[in-house]
Amino acid sequence: MPITQAENFISVLRAAFGHGTKPLTSPDWDELAQLAQTQMLTALFYTGVVQYDAFSTWAPEKRLKLQRETITAVGAQAMRTQRFLPLYQALVEAGLRPLVLKGIICRNLYGDLADYRPSSDEDLYLPPEQIPQARAVLEREGWRLDYHEDSVQVADRMQEIAFTDAGGQLHLELHPTLFGTDSLDHRCRTAYFRGIEARAVVVEVDGVALHTLGYTDHYLYLFLHLAKHFSNGGVGVRQICDLMQFQRAYGGQIDWPEVRRAVQELSFPGLYADVVAIGGRLGFEADPMFPSVQPDQLLLDSLEGGVYGFDREGGGRGNVLNVAAQYPTRFQRLQRLLFPSVSQLVDGRPWLKRRPWLLPVAWVQRAGLLFFDSKHHSRITGKALKSAYGRLGLLRGYGMTGRTSQRRPGGKRGDDP
Repeated sequence: MPITQAENFISVLRAAFGHGTKPLTSPDWDELAQLAQTQMLTALFYTGVVQYDAFSTWAPEKRLKLQRETITAVGAQAMRTQRFLPLYQALVEAGLRPLVLKGIICRNLYGDLADYRPSSDEDLYLPPEQIPQARAVLEREGWRLDYHEDSVQVADRMQEIAFTDAGGQLHLELHPTLFGTDSLDHRCRTAYFRGIEARAVVVEVDGVALHTLGYTDHYLYLFLHLAKHFSNGGVGVRQICDLMQFQRAYGGQIDWPEVRRAVQELSFPGLYADVVAIGGRLGFEADPMFPSVQPDQLLLDSLEGGVYGFDREGGGRGNVLNVAAQYPTRFQRLQRLLFPSVSQLVDGRPWLKRRPWLLPVAWVQRAGLLFFDSKHHSRITGKALKSAYGRLGLLRGYGMTGRTSQRRPGGKRGDDP
């Protein structure tokens, strides 16, 4: 993708946010509209693009189609919002106090454009012991469990447990832990947020009081969530917009020295600086805190990969692909992908530790998971591995490959588990 079209797209969003219209360079309206669709930002894009006189040169039928898609998207989001708010009230009336993450809290930051920022799901944090009670309320309200029954029984190890309403209108994720426990990084990030209930705040949306993370906690959660998706395959511009909108709204209530410390210890300072640099292009003001590394490459990667990188081959398989891509030759990459050792597989298959002779069984099981499409993941192909290999330079620039984590022994928001 030419960097000029990427910059044009950012300029259109900048206009949508009320930060002024910057001149566009040879805008390709077809490509820009397609970008808006893959980024799930069609409605916001339309709000910005109609502020440009040059937009009238695009084919009338295409402009009308974009307008209709905007109206549909805004209406659908308004309906999802009204589906969620009564459900949240039902949970509170049952004696629970779920903390709302991202989603409606971020949309609320967009003011009159709240329903122009789409979200197909809502996320709630609840302690593991409250998950069964929350499930009972959800099922009474017409929601069904999407995950295996066992996920409720081991909630303390799960990052999320998903539910969908009977009409398929809204997806809901309950988070017993904020980042899960399946890796050292995730365990450290989960431990950092211990005690979030005591720091919670209340935000009112459409007359409904929503309990949510404290301002510093939520800002850090948004960035760490962004970093996780970037590492796993890609992150869309929408998450960058959310982070910038959050700091614009609550910057005076955020503990910025704590943000600096947490980013240094739990994540990647260069990535943070480049995200803020892109935010600057969107018209937001924020302190990058750290030296910028490669903001142009990050912007292109964010636009080319779509939301969460799912527009790439092998979408959703980022962790596996990133590990394999780091091997020097094509043969070694394929070998790592197809035939990992016992030590490389034992974390996810603890039964291998006592029965290593079952390694071929694990290979077959792994192949079944990786090389066939599933509900949430695309199958791995040669093109997917090539794409992951191509992203290595970007990941290396942020220190995200072959990284040995150095974690603090304790701290303000919790100790390492």
